[in-house]
Amino acid sequence: MLEPCPSHGMTDKVLEPCLSHGMTDKALMECFYRGLGPKNRSIADQPFTGGVLHQPYEVVANFLDGMVEANKEAQKKHEWDALVAQVDILSKRVMVLEAQATEKDKDLSLRECKNGKKHGGVQNDEVLSLIQEN
Repeated sequence: MLEPCPSHGMTDKVLEPCLSHGMTDKALMECFYRGLGPKNRSIADQPFTGGVLHQPYEVVANFLDGMVEANKEAQKKHEWDALVAQVDILSKRVMVLEAQATEKDKDLSLRECKNGKKHGGVQNDEVLSLIQEN
């Protein structure tokens, strides 16, 4: 992979001329093309009659910049979809835990009522002891 020239910093452009090194547009495009693997070269050549290297620099630069933007949007959508899926899974887990907690609360309340313990002010230990004495 080509390293960016530190004299002009990082940009969103795939092909950005390096003015401090005096590299021509054609040389930059050739250098970029040579840095591609065989599969990516084939893909890059497909939309252009005669291949990428026979096209004007501006055409290729605009084309590649468009591809970068499309890729960024696709990546954002993919990441968003993954987050939505994770939230869905977490929501389902929370609902299961809430259902389990509700069921345990019901079981605990029933056991307390059967054992004569206080439940919401309905039963009082003093009243029960008075009734049992009589």
